[in-house]
Amino acid sequence: MPHSNTWQDHGLIRSFTGTVDGEEILESNFELHTNPKFNNADYVINDFSLVTDISINETHAKAFSSVDKNLSHRKPTLKIALVVIHQEQRVLAEHYRQLMMDSSFQCEIFDTLVEAQAWV
Repeated sequence: MPHSNTWQDHGLIRSFTGTVDGEEILESNFELHTNPKFNNADYVINDFSLVTDISINETHAKAFSSVDKNLSHRKPTLKIALVVIHQEQRVLAEHYRQLMMDSSFQCEIFDTLVEAQAWV
């Protein structure tokens, strides 16, 4: 799962390409949460628009939301944007967003990176 992190003044754009695996995303999330730059981030845009194959299921979505809910106590105003273009990705993103409804994070799903950037 190739991905890149592009730090902005107030947040981060994470771009994922190729084949995405749930375990690798979870591991990259843990790495992100320990990065000192993350302490000053107001948002994270997860851009999955260049993903060609996805190996993520509802169990992964539950794990992502569990980790993020714990993190919401430390960063209660963080915004999470998900950019997805394939229907399979959208279903998983919607499931994750539903699981995050009772956290302090704002989470939205977008069709384009430009729309996500306008929201954050």
